[in-house]
Amino acid sequence: MMPTDDTSITFHSFLSAILEVAWSPEGTSLACSAVGGKISLIDTTTGLLVVTYRSFDGRAGGLFFSPDSHRVAQLDEDGIEIWNVLTHERFYVSMNETREVVQELTEPSEESDRSLYSWSPNGKQIAVRVYGSREDVTSGLALSVGDPERRAGHEYYTLIQIWESESFWESHTPRLYRTLVLISGSGIGPGISCTSWSPDGKILAIGQRTLVHLWKPQTERVVATYTSGIKQGPEDLRDFFNDIASIDRIYWSPDGLFLACVGHIGIEIWEISTGEKFVTYYEHISAIVDVKWLMEKETIVSVDQDDIHVWHFRDGRVLQKVRIPYPRGEEDSVLFTAALSPDLSALACAGYKGRGPLTEEVEGILWIWRHNREFM
Repeated sequence: MMPTDDTSITFHSFLSAILEVAWSPEGTSLACSAVGGKISLIDTTTGLLVVTYRSFDGRAGGLFFSPDSHRVAQLDEDGIEIWNVLTHERFYVSMNETREVVQELTEPSEESDRSLYSWSPNGKQIAVRVYGSREDVTSGLALSVGDPERRAGHEYYTLIQIWESESFWESHTPRLYRTLVLISGSGIGPGISCTSWSPDGKILAIGQRTLVHLWKPQTERVVATYTSGIKQGPEDLRDFFNDIASIDRIYWSPDGLFLACVGHIGIEIWEISTGEKFVTYYEHISAIVDVKWLMEKETIVSVDQDDIHVWHFRDGRVLQKVRIPYPRGEEDSVLFTAALSPDLSALACAGYKGRGPLTEEVEGILWIWRHNREFM
């Protein structure tokens, strides 16, 4: 930890660029995933580095905490890695034919693959994306996307599997609960970019390119599909950025009545009961990296790589725009990603030093800005 002139900012320097950050649900720990596969846990109350793990294959991936904050996990193309942050035990669950579970006590040790999965709110299930084949269509509900003639003979298969997570470390025999097979045609690929559970854990929202599917695993039904119209660029440059953006992130409102669907620099708000889109927010000028709902004020707090926006989610009216501060002397660093704390009082920012290309040699940077919701 390094001091800065601003007492609201805690600053850390890393040997490698930071690609992902995730807060624990109670807000006292922060997980950081770096180039080269190192995962660091930071105590946010003291600002001190607690432990660093090294991933199984040396690759950095997306990070998630379990709902009870006791485990942190990431997924690669071959399996799931889960660390117990109390005992430092590591569980590696292979997603290949053997379904092998490797359990070991890990010793803390000194090209990003943002593979996709999400933990259910009760912590009992994990949704995982797996690339499949034609034979997998018989193993679950199949949903075809795109032109049937275009798909014929040139199909892509992507499986969204629901696994019972407790089976990983209790019985060491992974139990598959449900499977949804998404079929897409030649030229468009599977395109699954994100998943998000509803607050009650009954519906899984799945982002597939410009589509959002709402799937109920318990009944094995896709109950709705929304089509996004978010453009790639800002309003004043629409002639140059006219393509529809893929859905990158999905955020449920705490009451489960609305969805915020993020596509690059735009956000659409959909109402679940009617299936209607009633606002699209286009005020961001760089990639959106986090979104939080403030239902008591009917507002959304959205973060891009430059600013924090506070806006009314029913009409898109802007209430505040605040520039993200950098640690003193680090103004030339690149902010790659950021995440708001669960209580919205702090913003964890991560990236790398300098303005050159992202390589394994560049030095990583992380800072926590405690703004205490002064502008919300």
